[in-house]
Amino acid sequence: MNTVLSFLRGAKGILLMGQDGIAIEQYTKGSVENFEEISIEMSQILVQIGQITQQNELGSMKEMIFYTNKNTIMIHVMNHDIFLALLLDDQENLGKSRFALQKITPDIKMKLKL
Repeated sequence: MNTVLSFLRGAKGILLMGQDGIAIEQYTKGSVENFEEISIEMSQILVQIGQITQQNELGSMKEMIFYTNKNTIMIHVMNHDIFLALLLDDQENLGKSRFALQKITPDIKMKLKL
């Protein structure tokens, strides 16, 4: 996961978190305030959206992106219990960021035996 921070200049932090809001692993560049707190709140949103998509037979949640005027938070769902959250500045390339998350996903799944 730390390689993603090295690969993406605009990446500020990355964390692996359970849908229960418990961080499994986290890396940051510099000082990143409230990233874990924000991710905890987003885990609750993911649970709600997951329930809505399942109830309406829309399929399983894979990815969600939150844009603000200062940052982007990219959420990549690993399975129904675990997700990756990537905090980016507003200048980072989203396609490159998505590629980086997709590239590390198989290794993380293998390590966690998902």
